[in-house]
Parts: sequence; C-alpha cells; structure tokens
Amino acid sequence: MPYIKIIKFLLLNNTETLITFWKSELINHDKFTWYQVYKSYKKARDNNDLNGTFWFWWRLANFMFTSPVGTGRKAARRIQRRLMADYNIEIMLGASIGFNPYIQHFTGIVISDKAKIGNNAVIRQCVTIGVKTTVNNTSGCIFIGDNIQIGANTCIIGDNLTIGDNVIIGSMAFVNKNIQSDTVYIEKKNYQ
Repeated sequence: MPYIKIIKFLLLNNTETLITFWKSELINHDKFTWYQVYKSYKKARDNNDLNGTFWFWWRLANFMFTSPVGTGRKAARRIQRRLMADYNIEIMLGASIGFNPYIQHFTGIVISDKAKIGNNAVIRQCVTIGVKTTVNNTSGCIFIGDNIQIGANTCIIGDNLTIGDNVIIGSMAFVNKNIQSDTVYIEKKNYQ
C-alpha cells in the first residue's frame, strides 16, 4: 500500500466526510481520534472482520479518488487493485454507497461507479449492479434506496433504474426495471 501518499493526502485535505463514515462503520462512536481509527481497524483485522477492513480501505480509496484535488487518484487505484485481489469483489471507485453497508459473502460482487446505494444495504454473493449502455462516457445511473437486501446471484442492469427503500430482492433475480419502495421482488423461474 502507498502509505506515505495516503498519510500525505489525509494531512493535506479536508477529511470530514471520510471521518463521518469511519465513525459510523469502524469506530461506532461519535468521538474521533486517529488512535481510535488504528485501534478499531486493528481489532477488525485481528478478528477477521472482512466488512470492517474492506469498508475502511474502500472508503479511503473512494475518498481519495473522488476528491476535488485529484492528487490521490493513483494511490486510490492501487488500493482498489489490492482490494480486488484480497476480497474478490470489485466496487468501482466513484460509486456512492451510504452508511453501514454489509456484504454477506465476499465473492464475485461487481458494483458500477454509476451506482448510488443508500444506507444499510445488505448485499450477498455474486451480485452485479451495473449500467446497460455507455456512450461517450455518459450513461445512466442506478439509484438504490435505504434498507435494501439483494439476494445471491442477482443481476441489476439498466440505465436510470430506481429501486426504492425497504426492498428485498430475491436470489437469482434479473432486475432491469424500477422497483417501488416496500416491495419484495422475486423472479419466478420456469424450468422445462
């Protein structure tokens, strides 16, 4: 990891947004100190808490990548490549993910940088969330609300999709249309 570049970036930039995420997801406390970050990260690593360690590094890389200063993009990409190798998932830098996401099993998850996911998302293994078309580097977005659960082997593909709050998407679903809030979405399978 490019630790010197990370420390330099954190010291020279406003990290208020990043600290807010770390307080909620890593420290679980309103008071913030860098020592608490270290202690909480070490505890997560020692306890093999994959969600704690993954989201710590992904939040840092995404913050560096989306920072208006832009000096941390190269280091952010290095962090992302390491995360892909260590955790076997690809959440592209630039995606917007709310507080307290939870990944059930770290296998084969791909989330586009065009995804905007709300708070308290539960994502299971082998989920793909992506846009359908990309023309001249412009494409639609996928908006996913708060308190959603996405079942294993689900594919959410489309341009300008909206999935509301409190939605449960069953396993092996293919979603290419909007889903209203407070809905259970199950795709019926026909076997021949």
